[in-house]
Amino acid sequence: MELDAAFFPPHREIGMAYIQLRRYDKAIEHLRKALALQPRDTFALGQLGLAWGLSGKHQKATETLAELRRRSRRKYVSPDDLALVCVGVGNLTQALSYLEAAYEDRAHWLNFAKVDALLDPVRSMARFRHLLGRMGLP
Repeated sequence: MELDAAFFPPHREIGMAYIQLRRYDKAIEHLRKALALQPRDTFALGQLGLAWGLSGKHQKATETLAELRRRSRRKYVSPDDLALVCVGVGNLTQALSYLEAAYEDRAHWLNFAKVDALLDPVRSMARFRHLLGRMGLP
């Protein structure tokens, strides 16, 4: 970011780190900056929805989920992006449905499902463990 403040990936990654640290206001700040620089990045939008939800701003998270769904009618949006928002608002059953769809789509991010702290809320669920088994990640 010091070399190029307009390079969006560091903002997205720092936003994810702040989510894991439960510093949601900072996460939201960085994810909004990432989206200002790259408005089409649905992964950053999903992370933003997650941060909104975890911070208790469920209306903002719900609006983000609706935006991802709108975008998915025009172009491909990975189901894991939608799953993140569902995790944020505590709709874990729907999040798992999206994660299963991401598995069917062979979504790249799902490769990190076993270790990604963003999925901690679903980690203990049998349906999630079964999905990991199907992926060969016991």
